[in-house]
Amino acid sequence: EYRRFAQEQRERVIRGEPADAVLLKVRTKDGRERTLSFYSRQVRDAEGRPLGLANVAVDVTEREAAERALRESEARYRALFDTMTEGVAVHRVVFDEAGAPVDYVVTNANPAYEAHTGIRPADAVGRRASELYGTGKPPYLDVFGRVATTGLPERIEVFFGPMGRHFRVLVVSPAPGEFATVFEDVTAARELERALREANAALVARNEELDAFAHTVAHDLKNPLSAVLGFAEHLEPGSGAISAAERAESVEGIVRSARKMQEIIDALLLVGESRAEVPLAPVPLAPLVEDCLRAFEREARRLGAEVRRPDSWPTPLGYAPWVERVFANYLGNALKYGGRPPPIELGAEALDGSRVKVWVRDDGRGIAPGEAERLFVPFTRLSRGEPDGHGLGLSIVRRLVERMGGTVGVESSGRPGEGSTFHFTLPASS
Repeated sequence: EYRRFAQEQRERVIRGEPADAVLLKVRTKDGRERTLSFYSRQVRDAEGRPLGLANVAVDVTEREAAERALRESEARYRALFDTMTEGVAVHRVVFDEAGAPVDYVVTNANPAYEAHTGIRPADAVGRRASELYGTGKPPYLDVFGRVATTGLPERIEVFFGPMGRHFRVLVVSPAPGEFATVFEDVTAARELERALREANAALVARNEELDAFAHTVAHDLKNPLSAVLGFAEHLEPGSGAISAAERAESVEGIVRSARKMQEIIDALLLVGESRAEVPLAPVPLAPLVEDCLRAFEREARRLGAEVRRPDSWPTPLGYAPWVERVFANYLGNALKYGGRPPPIELGAEALDGSRVKVWVRDDGRGIAPGEAERLFVPFTRLSRGEPDGHGLGLSIVRRLVERMGGTVGVESSGRPGEGSTFHFTLPASS
């Protein structure tokens, strides 16, 4: 077959047809195969009669191997380009007269480009980025232009607003003035991370709520428990003769204190249930406030406190044990920090027919604006020197009120003697 091919080429040249770059395989004496490129011409005498053939052979073995390797490399590149799950786009940078990047044009894009961007490669190739992505200016031109001019690759992660997606992008420069982006949509991963962060924050908040509420309730349980022990000791045999009235008073005190402990424990259990539905119902404030005042009666009398309260109260919607805990916290703080003697004013009003605002006002030293912002943060206290500061219970106050659909706040000028007004709002009972 080789001899027949060579003979055909020789006959063509004899007929006057040139043969250029005819590739022939030959084997050298040492057994190596080489590829030769033959150039052949007919040689004639002065009268035009054929004398023979002039042949020139060029060894192109290395060139042919390089071309074959290049073709194979291009085929592998094209297969990789077409099958990659990452989006790939090649771009040419557009420069202004001063040589500064002003835009870029898509010159090629793989099939995955459409899967990540929603844009068909055929619709992207040849278009400027400033018009292709609907942004009015080419996105991330500073990064892309820098890579195209320096040749140094960069990695970025961005949120692309027009598509509402997060992308992780590798930017490389295949040639001066050009850059390619290899990118993947990481929106699902970022949304999962955000959901995990929110879930973790919610878990931390619930744990803080439970811990802080446990501290507060443990402290509050001491009062009724001490009362139970005191009344029980009064009834013990050998404690001395007591009248029937004193006995009845002691029994009533034990029952009242036991019920109070039961309410506190029930509230603690409810707070501890992270998914518990809070049973909202109309809360009559008047008897609730009177119960709180009775609980603080001894302390108020000791301090000489004057407590003013309105003749009538609006009715909010809430969970009565929690509302009482909130009010008791405000009242207890007013007694501690409301001056000596502490004048205290209690009040409430309906707001727009849909909300009820309840407040406790004192004439104490007041709260500086910077302190007011931190008061409802867990375990924040007004003064490091005070062993029982506002902040221990106020973080729980905020959580309880918010879980009942309300808000908390404090108003104070920060000037001594002008006091503070702690308030909370709840939905109004229809």
